[in-house]
Amino acid sequence: MFEKRVVFKEENSDLSDILIVLTKVLFIFFIVSIFLFFLWFSKNENSFTLKKFNVYGIVNSNKNNVYSLLEKYRGKNLLRLNLKEIANKLEKMNWYKNVELSVALPDSLDITLQERKPFAIALIGSKLFVIDREGDVIMPFTNKYKYLCKMPMVTGLCSWDDDSTLKKKITLFKNFINSIDQSGMGNYLSRISEVNVNNLDDLIIVVNKMEIKLGDDEFVGKLKRFFKYEKEIVSRYGNFLQVDLSTLEDKMKIKRMGENRIVKLENRNDRR
Repeated sequence: MFEKRVVFKEENSDLSDILIVLTKVLFIFFIVSIFLFFLWFSKNENSFTLKKFNVYGIVNSNKNNVYSLLEKYRGKNLLRLNLKEIANKLEKMNWYKNVELSVALPDSLDITLQERKPFAIALIGSKLFVIDREGDVIMPFTNKYKYLCKMPMVTGLCSWDDDSTLKKKITLFKNFINSIDQSGMGNYLSRISEVNVNNLDDLIIVVNKMEIKLGDDEFVGKLKRFFKYEKEIVSRYGNFLQVDLSTLEDKMKIKRMGENRIVKLENRNDRR
């Protein structure tokens, strides 16, 4: 019994020695392989020279601006490219919400761009810009985006607004537009020339030269009430008015030429 146990231990020891030797051999092979790869790479660096750009996702933005930025990387080694640096430069062009880069050996770089979608015209300070639904400025306004004039222009955005304030103002604008769209009153948007978001507690729209105060909620109900009595208001008081509908009561505060009047308007069809 004792001799068998000794033999078993000796066999176990031999197996362990073999595994140790094998592990060392594999490790040395791995190190040598890495060394040989870098040696080969240093002598064949030109094998991975960037020659071609494959750009996807450009619809509205200027592709020439993109290729102009990328051109400075042509001829560089693909495996040494700083992809994060290139992505950051593309994102700073404002047009792109998301940028994805991938190396396509032996000589290409794939660039997938997610464009921001023009949503509205914004007056910031004294200049017009095209913005997306998140309120991010895409570019200065040009005649190419005149079709956005079908939407109300957003005003009340100040050049000194910090990012937080700007986002809140744009959110108020979006909430107004979305509530009108979802209510089935989207056709009325073309009649609204301006949405002023300077005061976050009191959104103001401009319709037919009249400033309509809507507060910060219940936009649909207030707008329905205004359009219901619009003809009567214009008939009695003309244009160039300020109409306060910041509450859902049946009273409207109408201000014209320095006068303040509280009027109660009723639709005769509502009377019994």
